[in-house]
Amino acid sequence: MCDVYTVHRDVAVDYIKQHTGHDKKTYGDYRDMLADESIDAVCIATPDHWHVKQTLDALAAGKHVYCEKPMTHTIDEAAEAVSAWQSSGLVLHVGVQSSSIWDLARQRINNGQLGKIVQWQTESFRNSLAGMSRHNVITKEMTQKNIDWKRWLGYEEGLGPQLTFDRSIYGQWRCYWPFGYGMYSDLFVHQV
Repeated sequence: MCDVYTVHRDVAVDYIKQHTGHDKKTYGDYRDMLADESIDAVCIATPDHWHVKQTLDALAAGKHVYCEKPMTHTIDEAAEAVSAWQSSGLVLHVGVQSSSIWDLARQRINNGQLGKIVQWQTESFRNSLAGMSRHNVITKEMTQKNIDWKRWLGYEEGLGPQLTFDRSIYGQWRCYWPFGYGMYSDLFVHQV
């Protein structure tokens, strides 16, 4: 289990232990995890600005990869990731965490439970007084003591700007272009 936020890392490890009875190794730096030869595959669920770097590094380390959407920020990054995957012989899957409501709808349509369907439309709205992705909770535990801010930013890797610690940016990173790409990359892919 690798996370720069110790609170999330500890909660995840406790959950895994509670449900499986197994203790898991923990890492603060994903590169240490990639160096572990006992690990065959990784799940990349970091802020968007880390996706392509971690995917490339994982493939280079011989790990299979599941990467949350979006895989990349630019077309050039996407081409680089596809090339690395093709030459690796490994599995690379990019996906979304989504609702099973679409499976239920398809099942009901196929079973004739909804009658004759003549038109289908789906929409997603995140309009609120708070704004897009402002629903993510900012907690008092989100401090420099619990978050490796420098590593999260990715400044040394050229992934993000050098900024002073800001728990709002950490907790609501999708609202900030250097780290997330807004509704386009966050929500539209769920509708495709």
